[in-house]
Amino acid sequence: MEYPRSEIFLGVTVWQASLEEPDLYGRVLLNEEPPVYDRTPGADPEFRVTHTLNNNAVVARSSAGLSVLVGTGIGFGKKVDDVVDADAIQQRYFAVEPDKVHYMAMLDSVNPDVLRIISASVDRASELLGELHPSIYLLLTDHIIFAIERFRDGHVIRNALTSEIHTIFSEEFAAALDVLHFVNAELGLDLPYDEAAYIALHLNAARSGESVKQPLNKANALAGIVDSIITKMGATSIAGPLRKELTEVLVRLVERIETGRTRPSAAARSIKRDLPREWEYADWIIATILGEEKAQGRNTHALIPTASIPPEQRSGETACLAVFLNGWSHDLK
Repeated sequence: MEYPRSEIFLGVTVWQASLEEPDLYGRVLLNEEPPVYDRTPGADPEFRVTHTLNNNAVVARSSAGLSVLVGTGIGFGKKVDDVVDADAIQQRYFAVEPDKVHYMAMLDSVNPDVLRIISASVDRASELLGELHPSIYLLLTDHIIFAIERFRDGHVIRNALTSEIHTIFSEEFAAALDVLHFVNAELGLDLPYDEAAYIALHLNAARSGESVKQPLNKANALAGIVDSIITKMGATSIAGPLRKELTEVLVRLVERIETGRTRPSAAARSIKRDLPREWEYADWIIATILGEEKAQGRNTHALIPTASIPPEQRSGETACLAVFLNGWSHDLK
C-alpha cells in the first residue's frame, strides 16, 4: 500500500465483498441497496459524487477517474451524482485501475453509516496528527472492514510487533487507539488492542507519504534486534516491561543517529575494558542498526541503512549502551 504525495496511487489491497450476511452485532455492515449511478468514466469533466464519506470527504467520478476529495464541508448534504464545487476541494487523490474497480465494489457493498463512522474516525486522527494523505479514507476503510469481517468470523489477529510499533510511532499509535475506540463504540464492536498497531502503520504512511511497508520494516528490524539481544544474553523470554525498556532505549538511539546528535563518552575506554561482554553486544546493536550486521530470527532491514557515526561518537554511544545493558541484564535474572 502506498500513500504517495503525488496524486497517483498504484498499490492494491485485495478485498472481496460479501453482499449477504449482516454484521454479527446486529448492525448492518453491508449495504442492502447500493447507490445507483450510471455515468461513463471520462464522459463528464465535473466531479460527481458516488459516495459521501462525511461532511468533509466524498468519493467522486470525473473525466480523470475515481477520486477522494477532501475539503471543509465538501460532503455536507451531498447525494449521489451531485456536482462537487471545485473551489471546495482542498486535497484530492486519484485512484487508477485496477484500484478503481476494487474500491468501488468495496464502497458500494458497505452500509453508508459504517462508511460515515470510519471516515469520522479518520477525521479524528487528522485532528491529532495533522494533514493525512486523502487516500487514507479508502485504505483505512478497506482495512477496518476486513478486520471486522475477520473478527466476526472468529479470527482474532494478534500483532507480534505491537510493542515496537507503539514505541517507534507513539503519536500515530495514540491516534490509532482513538480510531479503534471510536469505531468499537459506534459500531458495537470489540476489535482487539493489537488492531491499533495495524491502524498506526496506515496513519504513519498517510502522514509521511511512504509505503506501509516502510514503517512495518522499521518495526520488524527493531524487533529482530531485541530478539537477538535477548537470545545472546541467554534468556528464553522476558517480561513485557523489560522488552519495552530495551525497545525505548534503542528508539532513542536511532533518533540520535538520524538527527546527528550522537554522544561521545570520556569513559569509553574504561567501559570497554570493564564490561567487555556488554560492549560487544552494544557494538553489534549499533552495527545492525546501520546495516553492517543482520539480526537473526527475523526478515530484517537496516533501521538506518544510509547513516554513519563519527568514530568518537560511535564509541560514546557504544559505551552508553553497554552500561545500560549491564544493568538491564541483571533484571533478566
